[in-house]
Amino acid sequence: MKNLSPILRTLCLMMVLCLTVGCVAVVSAEEEPLQVTMYLGCLVLEYPPDGNEIEKTIEDYIGGVDFKINAYSQSVLHEMMPTLIAGGDLPMVVNVGGSQLSKSYMITAMKSGEFWDVTDYLNTLENFKDLNPACISNYAIGGRNYGLPLERGISREATTYRYDWLQNLGMEDPTTVEELVTMLKRFTTDDPDGNGIDDTYGTVNDPTGRFAIMLGAPLNWRYEDGHMLKAELTEEYTQALDISRELYAMGAIHPEYTIRERADIEGDLIQGKAGAYFNTSTDITAFQSLMVQPEAVLQTSNIFANEDGNIYTAAGRGNNGALLFSTKAIPDKETLDKVINIFDRLADQEMCNLLALGVEGKNYEVVNGVAHMLPDEDGSIKNFYTNSIYNPYTVPMAVRWPNLRTIPAELDYGAKRNLEIIEENAPYAVADPTLGLTSELYLELGPDLDTLLGDAKVLYIMGQIDRDEYLKRVEQWRAQGGDDIAADYARLYEEKNG
Repeated sequence: MKNLSPILRTLCLMMVLCLTVGCVAVVSAEEEPLQVTMYLGCLVLEYPPDGNEIEKTIEDYIGGVDFKINAYSQSVLHEMMPTLIAGGDLPMVVNVGGSQLSKSYMITAMKSGEFWDVTDYLNTLENFKDLNPACISNYAIGGRNYGLPLERGISREATTYRYDWLQNLGMEDPTTVEELVTMLKRFTTDDPDGNGIDDTYGTVNDPTGRFAIMLGAPLNWRYEDGHMLKAELTEEYTQALDISRELYAMGAIHPEYTIRERADIEGDLIQGKAGAYFNTSTDITAFQSLMVQPEAVLQTSNIFANEDGNIYTAAGRGNNGALLFSTKAIPDKETLDKVINIFDRLADQEMCNLLALGVEGKNYEVVNGVAHMLPDEDGSIKNFYTNSIYNPYTVPMAVRWPNLRTIPAELDYGAKRNLEIIEENAPYAVADPTLGLTSELYLELGPDLDTLLGDAKVLYIMGQIDRDEYLKRVEQWRAQGGDDIAADYARLYEEKNG
């Protein structure tokens, strides 16, 4: 460079300097990915290891994030939450079940600023805009949402039953409440499995709440003429109790139904000890492949007309809980924007395909624009609910329910029936008007009063008290604060709905 003129030397130095600065700029632009810590309540015994194929696929699609996930059973995570909140040890993201969102400690934590208010994201982000309003409003506090809802069908309740037992007994699928009750009785008394032994019973769990809705009782509460009416105060609920009392007396309900674990209850269906399960629409896919008896065929429905010809189903929350975002672990709005973007992108169709159908080429193939499920390593065809992605990732992380947002897919009978039931239930869904209302009086008195009603119900079903004693305990509930809670809910409902 010493032989160049001063002007050329200056130009060359400027070019070198620009190139150097440019290189520095490129290096500084390559930011480290944002580590996103999550505690997830899951339905898997062993969570996939960090950096697995699915996790990397999601991270690469979103870009600039690195997941650090700790997984727990849902019950364990719920038990941990008060301690995590009190100690300020929350991760950035935690999923909380719907039952927990109404707990007093959670309401207090949300009101006091432990979690980010994400209401504006629900109103502005394109993938969230058409969420069912009920899905959002039923966990709002003062009209604000402190988490993203994990969307589900608004009414997923269904009765799953042994269709092959019906055929053995020469019966048709029940379409009325009366026919449903008859089915449970005959599953108990008429040897539906044909083994010559009196060893079956109608249902694995208590059907009282389901029968009450079918007969026309409210779902927990009903608002009418300025008052809140508790379900247990209605004649329809008492009729449902009488049905369950009769079924229990003849052995159609397991004698120890009140103290049995869920695994035992579901095991009775799987092992062919009982013929029906009052639960959700996903049961037909969850249990069909697990049935011990190879001839077992499951069917499911929730449309049963009462004696007046009316059909009622119970509306759920429309969500499977919510994703909450810690204000301590996420220090500023800029970081929150990046974290929320993860769950917005998970609602894109490409991610919904992954979360519901699996990996293209491995779990499914696309033919003429339609996804066809491929056999697994064991030769079985997986569906929405049995692939290895659904429980660890879809259930705890998907704000939009991906099953309804995939490309067209050829589904097996169970997966198709599940989606049909959600559509069938929707026009008849009865909602609980107190969802989303926070009654301080209920938080104070409600748990003990709920126990009073619950104990009275069990004792009546088991025949240990008569109707007069049951009604006496209902009046006790009213006198000890039930009527005051009803008035408080009515006031809150009117304030919310104008």
